[in-house]
Amino acid sequence: MAIALLVALCALVHPGLPARAAGTTYYVSPDGNDRATGTSPGTAWKTLAKVSAVKLLPGDQVLLEGGATFPGLLWITPDDAGVATNPLRVGSYGSSRATISAGNGVGIYIQDTSGVAISGVNVDGSGRTTNTASGIYARNARAGDVLLPGLELTDVDVGGFGKWGVLVSGEKGRSGFSDVRMLRVAAHDNGIGGILVYSALNAVHRRVEVVSSRAYANPGVAGLLKNSGNGIVFGSVDEGTIERSVATANGGLNDSNEGGAGIWAYNSNRVTIQFNESYANRTGGRVDGGGFDLDENVTNSVIQYNYSHNNDGAGYLLAQRYATLAHHDNVVRYNVGENDGRKNGGSGIRVWGAVRDAEIYGNTIFMTRPPTGASEAFSLANNSSGTFVNGVHLRNNIFSVKGVAMVSATARALSGAVDLRFQGNDYFAGSAKPKLIWGAKTYFGLPAWRSGTGQERLDGADTGLSVDPGLTSPGNGGTIDGTGSLSSLAAYKLRSTSPLIARALDLTKLFGIDMGGRDFYGGSVPMGAAPDIGAHEAG
Repeated sequence: MAIALLVALCALVHPGLPARAAGTTYYVSPDGNDRATGTSPGTAWKTLAKVSAVKLLPGDQVLLEGGATFPGLLWITPDDAGVATNPLRVGSYGSSRATISAGNGVGIYIQDTSGVAISGVNVDGSGRTTNTASGIYARNARAGDVLLPGLELTDVDVGGFGKWGVLVSGEKGRSGFSDVRMLRVAAHDNGIGGILVYSALNAVHRRVEVVSSRAYANPGVAGLLKNSGNGIVFGSVDEGTIERSVATANGGLNDSNEGGAGIWAYNSNRVTIQFNESYANRTGGRVDGGGFDLDENVTNSVIQYNYSHNNDGAGYLLAQRYATLAHHDNVVRYNVGENDGRKNGGSGIRVWGAVRDAEIYGNTIFMTRPPTGASEAFSLANNSSGTFVNGVHLRNNIFSVKGVAMVSATARALSGAVDLRFQGNDYFAGSAKPKLIWGAKTYFGLPAWRSGTGQERLDGADTGLSVDPGLTSPGNGGTIDGTGSLSSLAAYKLRSTSPLIARALDLTKLFGIDMGGRDFYGGSVPMGAAPDIGAHEAG
């Protein structure tokens, strides 16, 4: 009795301390009654408005009847509270998912609180052209640089919203969220995009994960000044991962002077993008619509073991608009790209603007002529004087093309470039000589380019090859679309007779670069006496 009294007194003195170890489970059914207790299916509440009006505590659960539709908004207010280790949970009961039908507004609004776990529900808007909000909106507008810990979305389907399917935002100073995890989230048929984590300042949100999720058919909105039509976007994340996810068919209506992309990051630090597929993303304008991107102010991040194909824009993009030192120490390695750059002169890999200290190695890029215009396996460009690359190195990549340029670097971008190196790559253009555009000059063949530019040389010796890489079936990668592991992408494995086996530069021995220990397919790097060129380590 004395112990129970002490616990109760502690709860009064410390309001943040849960008064009980286990929470209460509340049920909601269209056949329920908001005047009932809500604590069993037989005494279920009826509406989301009732749930929104109740103060919910750590460990509480709100379960919506599976197969039923609930109109309106589920509002988790600042008065509601879970903790990361004992969250407030929202889900379904029965054998199927419940649906929250948001109409023209937000579906689930998580306002200035933390320790919230949403699972096994559908959240539907009235349609991207009629709805004016985001589907699941987690917002931290608290003053004082507060990180709210613990936000989970699992097995959630969100679609039909005018803005984002899922939006996680920090809106004052360095206030945001930490320990955010999205698992098997589908965000589709929304106007602006699928999933966004955002803050006005750089690198605010901590430890953010998006895993085994899909962002598709988010076409963008015509007439906007900013980009739209995105898949999965990390803005202002410090330590984050996007992995084993798919972005496709986004962006076709975007017509602004900046476009969306399938999977990308900006204003972020320590982001890893890996084991994803991004394909058939579009742009309705003159730029972007690519597969993967490390954009403005991204540092210490890596794009690795991904598959990009058939996107309008670049398969893999590094971009920094402003003449700052804010885009640096990023890596693009052991990825596969097939027939990206289908529009607007796009590329397999593109470096744009003031990108610094970037290592791009072990990638396999295959390109054929797009339906209209020109494209290239690799491109370098900028938008103004001062925005020049410094310390950008491309090594051990396969560039295999048919009917397009191998390399295209503008004179303006080259005029201030420092320590731009191509070393140990393979350039194969079938029966034609590789075409390499270097400023005002165009070179045909690796020897001519090497002689004219000094590229593909290391310590006075020639590097690089121009031979058939011996890929298994280039151009026939097809679509995996989350149905299996990317390691099933056999088209870009090296044949056992490939001349690229054990012909790569050992980047660890030569430059002290940690090569990551594995290739696209999960094989060890190196597997033999020396690494292989491209994304596959054949042995």
